[in-house]
Amino acid sequence: AYKIYNENENAEVGILRFSAVNDDIKITQVGLKIAENTLGQINFSSNLGEISLWSDNKKIGTADFSENKNSTVVSLTEDFIIPVNGSKDLLIKAMFLEIGPNKAGKDGAFVKIDYNGQNPDLTKGVALNTGADLISSSKISTDFLGAVSYKSNPVFMPYNMPDNKLENGQDKILMRFKIKANDAGDIGI
Repeated sequence: AYKIYNENENAEVGILRFSAVNDDIKITQVGLKIAENTLGQINFSSNLGEISLWSDNKKIGTADFSENKNSTVVSLTEDFIIPVNGSKDLLIKAMFLEIGPNKAGKDGAFVKIDYNGQNPDLTKGVALNTGADLISSSKISTDFLGAVSYKSNPVFMPYNMPDNKLENGQDKILMRFKIKANDAGDIGI
């Protein structure tokens, strides 16, 4: 199942786990790509604003996929250090653009951003004890689920029952609910 996000919302689109052996490693940049269309859905990079990387609830790098590029490099602006013989996660977030007439975003756009294993030399780091420059040893791209953006989404709300008595042999309504759009705008069901 895909996560659904509204316009101007930071979507969590993937988590990268980095590991280090023999030395502490400071990651300096990460290669990302707009994933190929694998499920018959149109992959709208035009729906993307800022792409950001997060560690410990702090934004540590930004990039974008402007100029119709399907690959980009995120240079880290804060230290991201993997301890020797340990691992550390890096969260990929994407900001969806505004959706509507004369707006860049498209309603229902599918976006999938992955680590670029086809070009592992785009992901670089430095061994802190030896000072050696390093490139990623992972030559396999990730395969995250992706995210879908909508201008608005339905909100399901409970609706009071007239009574809660069950009677033998009687048809009874067991549940009622109402559906409304969130504050972003109307929807069709």
